[in-house]
Amino acid sequence: MSKLSVRLSHAAARKLRQTPWLRWCIAAFLWLAALMVVVVGGLELREDVKSTSWPTTEGVVTDDARVYSNRRKTVWGVSVHYHYRVANEAHTSDRIRRSSARQDDYYFESKARDVAAGLPKGKRVTVFYPPDKPYLGILNPGVQALSVFMIVFGLLLALWAFVLSISKKDNAE
Repeated sequence: MSKLSVRLSHAAARKLRQTPWLRWCIAAFLWLAALMVVVVGGLELREDVKSTSWPTTEGVVTDDARVYSNRRKTVWGVSVHYHYRVANEAHTSDRIRRSSARQDDYYFESKARDVAAGLPKGKRVTVFYPPDKPYLGILNPGVQALSVFMIVFGLLLALWAFVLSISKKDNAE
């Protein structure tokens, strides 16, 4: 960084420490953001845990699983389709894990290829489904990393808000 940008960032930090109302507004925003992230993460975590006790049925993979990636090849995914029956009603799904976010993605190509290799066409799989929505079948129930990450991130935001709200005016210039 240049000396000017360092001076400007120090000046901005000093101004923030000398303006209690601004510091309190930022802290209040951080508290609200932290609360929202922790609540959403907690709700996702609760649903993840519930998915382990969902009823199961047998399904069959209808196409070989495929591996795909984003343009920069930084995130890899697995595309799979399978069908299953619940109470004499046929269902088709492409979900591997339970989440409202896109969590069929992996950060390592090798992991995505391993998952895809385990799902060839015709393979019999155990499908977990919510009793009230059997059309939302998944292959891999349980706690997902994103749910835990959201809670940890929200707690770190809360810690930052706490430190910001208790910090005193710095008179050193």
